[in-house]
Amino acid sequence: HEVLAWLRRSFELIDAHLSEAGLETLVKQGAWGNTYQVWAEGDAAAYVLARAAVEISHGLIARNEWGGMHFCFGIHSGEVVVGTIGKKCPRWEAVGDAMRASLRIARAMEAPGVLVSEAAAA
Repeated sequence: HEVLAWLRRSFELIDAHLSEAGLETLVKQGAWGNTYQVWAEGDAAAYVLARAAVEISHGLIARNEWGGMHFCFGIHSGEVVVGTIGKKCPRWEAVGDAMRASLRIARAMEAPGVLVSEAAAA
């Protein structure tokens, strides 16, 4: 399907940019629907992620493949708890207010772009 192919190409572009971002620790939390969520560690993690998000946005726009769809990047900073959840189909997860806040920030945006919370900007 055309939408799945677009998402696949977009997520591959995001993967490539983030792998080259130079973060101490970067873990892809998941990619489902139009959501791609990561968590990272490091003194400048929020800045590096914001810079990568801007580059990713420019890369997606340059490819002119938006087709009415867009990515919004919400960046927040805070504590997360990381571990395996579930027994039958275990999944490694990072959970906590910081993960939920970044998702809420991204979902609140109505146009493509990058929004950094005050906590991440500090």
